[in-house]
Amino acid sequence: MTPGYIKLGPAFLYKPSNHFNLLLSPAMINVTTKLTASSKPLSLFGVDAGKKAAVGLGAYARASMSYNLSKGILYTSNADIYSNYLKNPGNLILNWNNLFAFTVNKYIAATLVLTFVTTIWNMQGYRRSMELA
Repeated sequence: MTPGYIKLGPAFLYKPSNHFNLLLSPAMINVTTKLTASSKPLSLFGVDAGKKAAVGLGAYARASMSYNLSKGILYTSNADIYSNYLKNPGNLILNWNNLFAFTVNKYIAATLVLTFVTTIWNMQGYRRSMELA
């Protein structure tokens, strides 16, 4: 798996409806892997060059929602935010997945997936600049 992500830890799940839930964890173990031989000499996905995995411990939150937009169109969205306590705790990793499932009949269906992944660097500096504005 390159990249591969494994998350393990205690969490609180808030589910006010069948369409939405929020998962919060103050201490989530995050393992990021890069197992292909061609990626081993490179520093990728937060895993240092020459290593196959990076382990972190941090805060994690996940919001999920799912709605039928119309007959035959299902929209599902998941947004994850993670901050590693052990390495650069001011940085946030945001992963947002949006899935549209289209169903024409029981034989024909299509899926569109849109994924946004970014790292928000130095939240302390970002917070200070927002206070000045």
